[in-house]
Amino acid sequence: MPNVDLPTEVILIIISHLARSDVLRLLTINQHWFYVASSFLYRNLTLRNGDHFKACSNLFQETAKKRRRPSLGFYSKHNYAQLVRCLDLSRLEQYTLITDETFRRLTIDCIHLETLNIYNCHNLTNDAVTRILKHNRGLRHLYLAVATGLDARCLLDARETVQQLKTLNLYYVPMFFCNNVSRRHIRSLQDCFPNLHTLTISAMELKKHVGYDTLAKCFKSIRRLWMQYSRPEEIAAYLYHCQALEDLTLIHPDLRNTGLNHLPPRLKTFEISVHRFYPGNVDDIRNYDVGRVQRLAFKALKTKDFLQVLRRIWPDQLKKLTCPNGTTDEVIDVLVERFPGLTSLRLRYGSITVEGLRKLLKTFQFTEFVFDGAVIKDASTATDLWSALEEWKNPHLHTLILDVDGITVELMRQFPNLYPNLRVLRFKYRPGTDVSEYVNFLLSFKHLEALDIADTLDIFDPYLPTLPSPYEEMYQKLRNEFEFWNKRDSIW
Repeated sequence: MPNVDLPTEVILIIISHLARSDVLRLLTINQHWFYVASSFLYRNLTLRNGDHFKACSNLFQETAKKRRRPSLGFYSKHNYAQLVRCLDLSRLEQYTLITDETFRRLTIDCIHLETLNIYNCHNLTNDAVTRILKHNRGLRHLYLAVATGLDARCLLDARETVQQLKTLNLYYVPMFFCNNVSRRHIRSLQDCFPNLHTLTISAMELKKHVGYDTLAKCFKSIRRLWMQYSRPEEIAAYLYHCQALEDLTLIHPDLRNTGLNHLPPRLKTFEISVHRFYPGNVDDIRNYDVGRVQRLAFKALKTKDFLQVLRRIWPDQLKKLTCPNGTTDEVIDVLVERFPGLTSLRLRYGSITVEGLRKLLKTFQFTEFVFDGAVIKDASTATDLWSALEEWKNPHLHTLILDVDGITVELMRQFPNLYPNLRVLRFKYRPGTDVSEYVNFLLSFKHLEALDIADTLDIFDPYLPTLPSPYEEMYQKLRNEFEFWNKRDSIW
């Protein structure tokens, strides 16, 4: 019999180590345990399928009816909806379920939300979002990625909440500041985001008479900016007006006819994923003071320019690095010499030697490692590569992406011992491998949350139905989680 007099803080610590099914049993101990356990269960509500969505919506509706008429039905009067602090619809498989009416029924009593993610809920209109914003003045993080039915007026009509926002995600909502939005509307937004720290935007369209300078002035306070498919004038406007930036990520930007000379002075994250840098861009990067940078990614920068940038970063400062194409042993030597605290590394399409790889793995205990076999220039067979990985025992590793052909069954069997805390894994299927080996492989991991077995030749997938049903479902769930992990930066 548990000690029912335990303080709330102690109960929460206990619950945090239990599976959901075990937490449900605690609801029946007494009233105190019921309130603590239910608040834990509903604090972060992530809906994954239609049945889960309908069950939660029905629970919130029926308990509301019971509070109005205590004699009605058998539901509790407990207000579960008020316990929800984070409502996440980004994992929902059937986005068409989310309409204004179903969303209203789900959220009508959710008045203490701090985080709302309505990724891909493209049937929602401004009215539905404005209503929930007005009812949740404590909302701090708003994610509207791919909610293409919305525009900026949904924010204007809920100014008091919007002024408290710290995060705004507008990934792939290109017409958000265009459809039914005038220049006057955008100017009205310029005082609406005094506390905004993080902004995510993608392929943003504006009307011809509205300049990007007008829009960028709305977000002068932001510290983290993630942009995709941005135009030269858009980049220039944000760099000029957002001088408080600490984290800058540009994904596939158009850098023609634009300079990076207005870069904020104290960037900690400096990432540009582009197929080509123009000469002026390279000069701006080489001249920028990168001393404080902790996260760096320049996929298209030439090796000599990249080395020059690396050598100007303060020793021990760099934590996360994406190397450009053409990485050599000289880059590895600089990393080993100057950045022993590096925790995340992405290597693609380079020309390092097997000995360079061994030196790298011997020095670092990465938490994230992304590796492409094309990096190695002198491995006559994959055996040299596998032997280097077999010598790398890393209990800290939680993400491993191996885009390498022909991973051996022997190495695959060693993964759980080499990387016992691995949570995200991707590797390529080896043609001819017995499918039963993958069943044993799945069962041998304790913490694996996402898995993708890349099958470029379409050989492995036809074998999936031959797996016992529980294992096929297990793999499909892990693969879905990997797909979500792969796009997490744009959704969150």
